[in-house]
Amino acid sequence: MRLVVLDRAALRFAAAALGAVLATSLAGPGRQNAGDPVAGTPGSQRASVFRAAATNKAAVALTFDDGPDPLYTPRILDVLDRYQARATFFVLGTQAEAHPELLRAIVQRGHEVGTHGYHHTNLTRLKPEVVAADLKRADDLIAAAVGSRPRDLRPPYGFVSPTVLAEAGKLGYRIILWTDEHDPRDWTRPAAAEIARRSLQRTEKGMILLLHDSGGNREQTVKALPLILERLRDQGYQVVTVDELLADTAGGDDQGEHALHKNSVSQQ
Repeated sequence: MRLVVLDRAALRFAAAALGAVLATSLAGPGRQNAGDPVAGTPGSQRASVFRAAATNKAAVALTFDDGPDPLYTPRILDVLDRYQARATFFVLGTQAEAHPELLRAIVQRGHEVGTHGYHHTNLTRLKPEVVAADLKRADDLIAAAVGSRPRDLRPPYGFVSPTVLAEAGKLGYRIILWTDEHDPRDWTRPAAAEIARRSLQRTEKGMILLLHDSGGNREQTVKALPLILERLRDQGYQVVTVDELLADTAGGDDQGEHALHKNSVSQQ
């Protein structure tokens, strides 16, 4: 039997994920149609949800959660520069508050900043006013650091409920998840080669890749990044921001909120 030793952050992710299974199932089988209002217009009743983009372009979006981190984010930015790749960083409000200069560096180097909420908490278990307060607090910190508010939200753990959809819509967000088949679970700290293999098991146009630049030891993620970028380059793919990837995509995930329940075991 092979034992996997998780760091404190990974254990926190796992505990929250297990505790949220019941909460997400109780949210009910709500359904979001592709014609629902697209976030970006504050006051929309529900935010649109995206796992990928419907595009004919050979492009993918690379995303990072939980940062910025003074140890890992600058190194990730250097690798992205080297391969002329652009990415989207879904930052935590706590990290943005501690390291606003890193948010500015992300934007100055051509990347996109999205929000991951203020605390890394399961929003589906909170009252609507608490969800709104958490998102607005992160929103304000990001705006203070980079001069503009984020358009895209990735809820912690990828958990979404009718309440989260409604509050995100009021704030004008799109909800950005990830393409399920390409979750490398880098928070478990596998080897760099394994992270790259899991990320690119089946390369496809419009996919959204998920990695982490904070929340624990991300040394293997940093080492995996050149492997991922080189393979994508060799296959003729361009690595772009989420906003660029979705530029020609209307609406959201037609499987809607009900389909999001299968993310209840993911640790994002």
